[in-house]
Amino acid sequence: AAEQEVEGHAGGGVVRIRATGTGQVLSVHLAPEVVDPDDVAMLEDLVLAALHDVNAQLAAIQREAMGPLRIESEGKRADNREEVHPGPL
Repeated sequence: AAEQEVEGHAGGGVVRIRATGTGQVLSVHLAPEVVDPDDVAMLEDLVLAALHDVNAQLAAIQREAMGPLRIESEGKRADNREEVHPGPL
């Protein structure tokens, strides 16, 4: 998962953020038409939305990579059978 890259988008792609599987931001792209000095708040919202998209994609990658481990930690074996724990002796 760490070697993978994801790209978050906002505003139909006018803001794009590329990051590694560990969350390190590699690049930020802003289309010229989105840079309006009279509306900085809109640009901030678009950047934030693109970051949220990156984080959602990273979470999906991590869930996929941890799938078998996550199942085992929830009390199920990797073969989806319930773990049997003996009672007190």
